[in-house]
Amino acid sequence: GVCLALTAGFAGLLWYLDGTLFYLDAIYSATFLIGIILASRCYIDQFYFFIPCNTLGVFMYGILCAQNINNLPLALLNLVFTITIILGYFNWRKLIKKQNEEIKAKDLNQSQNNE
Repeated sequence: GVCLALTAGFAGLLWYLDGTLFYLDAIYSATFLIGIILASRCYIDQFYFFIPCNTLGVFMYGILCAQNINNLPLALLNLVFTITIILGYFNWRKLIKKQNEEIKAKDLNQSQNNE
């Protein structure tokens, strides 16, 4: 619901400002904003917003490049962000798995000491 409201708001603003690809840009901005909020709270769900958001950014800026609007650096930057976010996601999952294993080992040691 919040993402749709933000998308509609951003789309209206960008349309009013005579933007190009205002619907794609609005979706990009709304998902990025929600991803930032989740990242500030250290939720793994942030990756579910950042990966599609940056992938959309690559395509959006690529389309603008095809229309002779020089956004190639932004397209490449979003490509780097997409790769970095995917690597970060797998690293985060690996760290969570390691942390869970350490907690289980600690609990097992405590239960053995109590017997």
